[in-house]
Amino acid sequence: MLLEKHIVYAMGLLILSLILLTYSILGSQFFVEVFTNGINKQYGILVTPLLAILIIGYLFRNISKVSWFLRKNRSENFGKEFILKPIIESVSEDELKNAMIELSSFMRFLHEKNIYFELSFVSVSSKKPFIIKLNIHSDDTNVHDFVRTNFKLFCKKWSLSDKSSLSVNTMAQSFAENPFFLKYLTIPLDYEIVLHGIGGFDEKGFMKEEESLTYNICLGEIIGSNKPYCIRLSEILRHILIVGTTGSGKTTTASVICKNVLNKGKRIIVFDWNGEYREVLRKIGVRDEDIVIFDKLNPLRINPFEYGGSDDYEEYVEQIIDILESVLQLTPPQTYFLYQTFIEKKDINSFGALLQALSRSPFDVEGYSGREARFALIRKIRPLTFSSAKRVFVRANDLERIVNGNDYSSKIFIIDLSWITNVTLRKLYTLFLLKTIFDKVSLRKWSKENILRYLVVIDEAHNILVENNELLQRVFSEVRKFGVGLIVISQSVTEMPNYVLRNTNVKIFHAIRSYRDIKEVIGLMPPNTNVQNILISLNVGEALIYDSVSKYPIKVRIKVSD
Repeated sequence: MLLEKHIVYAMGLLILSLILLTYSILGSQFFVEVFTNGINKQYGILVTPLLAILIIGYLFRNISKVSWFLRKNRSENFGKEFILKPIIESVSEDELKNAMIELSSFMRFLHEKNIYFELSFVSVSSKKPFIIKLNIHSDDTNVHDFVRTNFKLFCKKWSLSDKSSLSVNTMAQSFAENPFFLKYLTIPLDYEIVLHGIGGFDEKGFMKEEESLTYNICLGEIIGSNKPYCIRLSEILRHILIVGTTGSGKTTTASVICKNVLNKGKRIIVFDWNGEYREVLRKIGVRDEDIVIFDKLNPLRINPFEYGGSDDYEEYVEQIIDILESVLQLTPPQTYFLYQTFIEKKDINSFGALLQALSRSPFDVEGYSGREARFALIRKIRPLTFSSAKRVFVRANDLERIVNGNDYSSKIFIIDLSWITNVTLRKLYTLFLLKTIFDKVSLRKWSKENILRYLVVIDEAHNILVENNELLQRVFSEVRKFGVGLIVISQSVTEMPNYVLRNTNVKIFHAIRSYRDIKEVIGLMPPNTNVQNILISLNVGEALIYDSVSKYPIKVRIKVSD
């Protein structure tokens, strides 16, 4: 494409030079006679350069058509055109996704073999599958046979023919109605896709118009290339996992994403485990007025026992007990006493009220072990009624203003957790924050779905997320429906629950040293992908990024400044 543009520019300059040369040799009188035909001479002198500008402007305006004409002729002289058709029963998202994953793998295979290709999409109608033209730019017939043979191995859901031309009634409308092919096709970034539309050959970007670069989050530069690495804003709704050793650049990468999301007008909530995000965000250029800090002097207060009344009360109780059981490591008898207390006393609205209800609870099991279980539960609940807990667990709920209020526009809300010295309380507070956010956003009714509205960053997630927690599993699988994307950050991938690995679409791996973690990462990658040496040798600020849709890990240098 770049070569054809240079040719068009050269043609334009040549035409302009010839006009000016002729003008200087023959003089203005000649052009006046030729072009004006009776018009006043001074106007004729002005018409000549204006005509030259119009010619050059027309050339540049139609550069895509001229470029396509040049490319088409070059392709006919030095290449082979194949016609590809998907072998699918209907244009459904699942069938197209599987077909496009096959085609993506084949395109990357050609790229690795240094075979230059171009893809052109033609749709017969909105109700029929599209057709793809694959141009292989080579005059070597062995290359064409090589492509034909390997296509059959890679693409089981496609048919391939050698027909060099195709007569169809193209409809550009069908691309808007059936856009799945661009959603799931991922070719190397240094290749282009051409969409053939009505009455011409209009070149458009790789993504759909409504998901253009203005909606992209660019993280950095692909190492070994000058191409940027970007993810779509909508991909954040499918969540991001960031893993790496201490000092490898995890916090910086998360901050770069936060800055980009902030620039798109979204709200970000950061659970800052170690109290370091404010300085990192400042270093990468986020203004102080775009940051709201909740710390010891200004804690974010929540009421973990907030019950709307319209919800299922037993489900509400189970969610609270689920959190308390996983953090406080309750035994089955202790869980039983807790559950019975909530069912009996439906007006519990604080940990103080819960402690009082447990102390007076008539529910008991005969014998020493039963009494000890209840007293042990009281000992675990008591620290949640004083000290730091009293500052964050109150009747008020500051999250209402952040999630649903109009007090703030796009901001980064940093919840500094480092001042809470009791690690158990810190975990409990974070999980109740997640529950409250989930409760708040699930009540919102949005006119459009699949649009990112909030980003929640969970730092040092291995300290917070546990495997057997139904609430957390629901959050990771359902929260994207309400416009919330999650970034999960951890030092170890092996300590991440399965629901995190399963529900994070973009996985960013910084330097990893642990053999167990490396083995786990290899298991997440496509077969025959050699990433072990890359993970060990990554420098600070470098990452191996894997998107489960593209199925192609990419080495990226994170860009911390514009």
